[in-house]
Amino acid sequence: MKSKLPIYLSLWGVSLGAAFFAGKSLSPAIETTETVQSAKSMRGEKSGGSGTFSDSGSVASMASAQARLDAAPMVKKGSTPEEMVADIARYDDAIERNNALLALIDSLAPEEFLSVVDAFRELGITQDRWGEYEMLLTAWAKVNPSEALDYASENTSGSFARNTILSTWASTNPDAAIAWAEANHENKDEANPWLVGVIEGIAPYDVARATGLMETMPRSRERGQALNTLIQQMMMESPEDAKAWAGTIQDEVLRSGAYATTAEAIARKNPAEAAEWLTELADVEALNRVGDDLAQTWYRESPEDATNWVTSLPAEAMGEAAEGIVDRVVREDPIQAAEWLSQLATANPDANFDGSIRELVRGSVRRDPELAATWVSGLSSNEDQTRYYHRILSEWNNNDSAAALNWVQANEQNLPESIARRFLNTQQQN
Repeated sequence: MKSKLPIYLSLWGVSLGAAFFAGKSLSPAIETTETVQSAKSMRGEKSGGSGTFSDSGSVASMASAQARLDAAPMVKKGSTPEEMVADIARYDDAIERNNALLALIDSLAPEEFLSVVDAFRELGITQDRWGEYEMLLTAWAKVNPSEALDYASENTSGSFARNTILSTWASTNPDAAIAWAEANHENKDEANPWLVGVIEGIAPYDVARATGLMETMPRSRERGQALNTLIQQMMMESPEDAKAWAGTIQDEVLRSGAYATTAEAIARKNPAEAAEWLTELADVEALNRVGDDLAQTWYRESPEDATNWVTSLPAEAMGEAAEGIVDRVVREDPIQAAEWLSQLATANPDANFDGSIRELVRGSVRRDPELAATWVSGLSSNEDQTRYYHRILSEWNNNDSAAALNWVQANEQNLPESIARRFLNTQQQN
């Protein structure tokens, strides 16, 4: 779609001339605290189905766990495991709390996990307790994943608990975890949500198999979660491994998503490398997914390089990336942002700059409402024009009714009839 330039730019003086290796998974099932990340690192180590984080099962290990519990400041002598977990969860010191919880976990017999998890859940799963909750589920999954999954299926409505358990199970017995995920997937027309946990558990040990499972999923939020897990896994090895892995994906849409997500990950440390790689790929879909964010990130480090990169892109990807530059510049200088966008749009008439115009309008409406109103005509959608004219003129009229009226009267012939009529009628009524 060709971009239209505003027809009133002369009113305010804008110039138009001017593969794949093992490692530990970093992807949490939900946003959690650092404690959750710690729990995941522990879970990533295979233990042959052990029910605890330490080398349990021996008399010495159980004695050590009991000694650590006895030393915990919040644990009362003679308490039941259910009472202990409640006292531990309520304790303020995070280090002492986690040390005591690990000791409790190491001391539990397999049949005690259900009642302990139940007691913990009765306290309420606050943000600070997600890490402890995951540690309990992870330990339970090591000794009796089927029972843990049955409990989670009956007592939780979200996917966090089940995917945490499945991730642990899949790290030691992927076939069984996959079988459970497939057997418990009810809506076959939608992505299997339980594969997210399975993929997270398998990825550190068999990225090829994890990738194959992801590729069976239809386009969905769950597939996006699985993709993020795998990219984080590959990025732990190196950006080059992540790039190479993304290129092996067969589905074009999924491959573009992998390119985009990998570029985002690389850009956190090296936006220039990410931009150069995406440009070489010439994957317009990937460029359009992250061009805006990549340009913003790079602009903070090197405005000139980021701007030059955007202007070098093909027309199909230039508009999205330009949004990132406009969004950064308009915050400091709306006129500079408008001049840059005007020059870019003039030189690239086949690019669609609707998103950039919206950024410019939103960013300038309060500081320079005339500039904002002038640029609305560049939007390709009449509906967008009407919405933005109404917003700008309403706010402008509240702050400076005389200036708003003068602008509308000067440009009445070029405004949507409904906007001009409504504004002028409002002025007459006042």
